[in-house]
Amino acid sequence: MKKTAYLIAFCTTISFNANATDCSVAKKEYEKGLEAGKAQDWNAATQALSKSTQECNTFNAWYLLGQAYTELHNYNDALSAFEDSRQYAKTTNERALAMGRYAQIQANLGEVNRPLTMVHEARKMHSNPPKWMTMLAMSLDEKRIEQPLTIAQVTRALTNKSIKIFNSNAKPNINVNINFKSNSTEIVESSYQALDVLAEALADRAISSKQVTIVGHSDQRGAEGYNMDLSVKRAKYIEKELISRNPVLQGKLLVLGKGEGNPLYEGNDENSFKFNRRIELQVD
Repeated sequence: MKKTAYLIAFCTTISFNANATDCSVAKKEYEKGLEAGKAQDWNAATQALSKSTQECNTFNAWYLLGQAYTELHNYNDALSAFEDSRQYAKTTNERALAMGRYAQIQANLGEVNRPLTMVHEARKMHSNPPKWMTMLAMSLDEKRIEQPLTIAQVTRALTNKSIKIFNSNAKPNINVNINFKSNSTEIVESSYQALDVLAEALADRAISSKQVTIVGHSDQRGAEGYNMDLSVKRAKYIEKELISRNPVLQGKLLVLGKGEGNPLYEGNDENSFKFNRRIELQVD
């Protein structure tokens, strides 16, 4: 019988920690839920874990309940369970896990940019991000690059309230695939459409009242100082092009360059490089 990522988590997530002094009933139901999950009896798992959460609120019970709901494709209840697991998380790593699973459900529902923002934030929060988190992020980044940018995608990503549920300090953002000519601040012709979309999306009522920062990022090749300078110049070029397309953006955009300092992936390969060199938009 093949183990899914969720079943593996059931097999490895065993401890039961609760704040309440008497949670014996909850612990018994939690253990029933664990055993049902290992046997891939997801209906029995959800029943037992639901009873456990009714008796005592613990991170593990809510987290595994979310995973069991996911296996049943009951995505709305899964999202709620992962939100609840965040409330009872005791560590930053636990909050990151809940955030990553929440993003995974959004991805299962066909979204790309909102869950991508969340899973990247979860990876930054976690002291040692699990492999599934990085694989999810790379899968979504591949989809981001392959699909044309739309106004709806930009608006949803930059008004993403879910990210604040898991990390109040996180800023809604979106990474945009804009390709520049080699060692240049000029973009290739195929990227013009993305600029047209961004210019219109940033004038949307839901975003226009907010401060938007254009952040330039480079890959890790080349001298650090050169990469920093180039990332700033590219961000300024994007600012200029957006304002030329939509003058109402004048005075509403900030520019920042990060050079190679904030890579999405640490790999020293072309696949990592293509994700790391990017234009990012952040909303404060």
